[in-house]
Amino acid sequence: MRNHQVLSLYTYHNDEDCFTEYGIVKEAEKYGIPVHYEDMTAAETKRLFTEEGCGLFFSAEYNRILPLPEDVTAFRGINLHSSLLPEGRSYYPIEAAMERGFLESGVTMHKMTAALDGGDILDQSSVEITEGMDS
Repeated sequence: MRNHQVLSLYTYHNDEDCFTEYGIVKEAEKYGIPVHYEDMTAAETKRLFTEEGCGLFFSAEYNRILPLPEDVTAFRGINLHSSLLPEGRSYYPIEAAMERGFLESGVTMHKMTAALDGGDILDQSSVEITEGMDS
């Protein structure tokens, strides 16, 4: 975490009631970073991006729509999505890729915008879906 200050971690409890805590939560707690399990509110994004001076928001598997500040020009966000966008867009992208019969899936890094998974694609990496795989 050199040259960067992590302000907060927003995550959610797994729907399947996992027995172990996410590794990222343990890392955040190790460094004294506040962990929040509720949805991020418009007031919270405004506080982070105006008062706290957050320069970049990084999202990975947050599974919620982020309420962007009114001045979106001040917002810089990157999302890591577990599918090849735009074809793999879904709330459950891995399962959807398999149900749709896709021969490959992967991960997409894209800019965040007000549109769900709609920002410019920055990078993608694919993996072949083979017979016998499950989600």
